[in-house]
Amino acid sequence: MVIPPTCYRTRKPRRLLIQRVIDAGAKKAYSKKARRARAIFRNAKRKCESAEQAHIPTPEKGVRSDTFKEVMSGAKASDFPPIKEVQDKVKVPVLVCAWDCDDQSHPMSTVTLLSKLIPHARLSVAKEPAEVRTTWAPTIAAFVKAINRKQHPCK
Repeated sequence: MVIPPTCYRTRKPRRLLIQRVIDAGAKKAYSKKARRARAIFRNAKRKCESAEQAHIPTPEKGVRSDTFKEVMSGAKASDFPPIKEVQDKVKVPVLVCAWDCDDQSHPMSTVTLLSKLIPHARLSVAKEPAEVRTTWAPTIAAFVKAINRKQHPCK
């Protein structure tokens, strides 16, 4: 699971916001006056860990204007399965890759909740853009390798 979004109690207010964005439409969302696509980690309260990382540009992320309504409608309609189902039925290996950068669409509160609901889940949390690039690929590769060797602590 990569960059889990809002869920359960944090999903309802997010749905309202998404509906307002859908109502405004792609033209307004992508107008010159509109805010640029949000940059992940731009508002993070942490400083880069090293001068070497400081020059790495922060990637801009956003929804393409030609698929805007469909993507936003899908986001509005989605949520995780009921909590009890997640607790009782998720018995497969789970890796959660998340970022801790004050992203309101993909908050750390979701990661914290998932780690409680799925206690066997492994977490990889990036706090800087460089960590996404340098740690996620090897973490995912090791996770898959462990599954293939049946070394994951799943029940």
